[in-house]
Amino acid sequence: SQLCWAAVGRTVDAVASATRTYPSAGGIYPGELYVVAGKVEGLSPGIYRYKWQSGSLVLQKKGKYRKALSETALGQGSIGRAPATFVMTADVQKTMETYGKRGRRLYVPMEAGCAAQNIHLQCKALGMGTVIIGAFHDNQVTEVMDVGDETPLWIMPVGHESKS
Repeated sequence: SQLCWAAVGRTVDAVASATRTYPSAGGIYPGELYVVAGKVEGLSPGIYRYKWQSGSLVLQKKGKYRKALSETALGQGSIGRAPATFVMTADVQKTMETYGKRGRRLYVPMEAGCAAQNIHLQCKALGMGTVIIGAFHDNQVTEVMDVGDETPLWIMPVGHESKS
């Protein structure tokens, strides 16, 4: 839950009042965060959508999806082995309605990078490890995750830091 909140959670600041933990052009926040749970205490295996408004997870698809998600990402084994994997998608059209092609090309990726950095920093603080994966087949990720028209932006497997 701490990683979900750090990535895209609700917060309040003195400038904008109610906002989120990462910046968004025009306050549009097109991003969606999912957790692919495999071996997470208290969660059955499956795909969960993070509801930032309430700070809760909602089961989208029950079952084991780590291997299938790994295959969408050119067989990168860290996805299949990680207890939890985070996937960020976006309704890019929401940003494009205001900012056109610049929204797709610049703003949405910039926002996704900020959310990913938040996960990296929180993982480090918690003694966990992660990596940002951008090498995947968009249409396959969309199919495994069942996210409709949302565009996959990154995949981040999370686990305990290796002691090497």
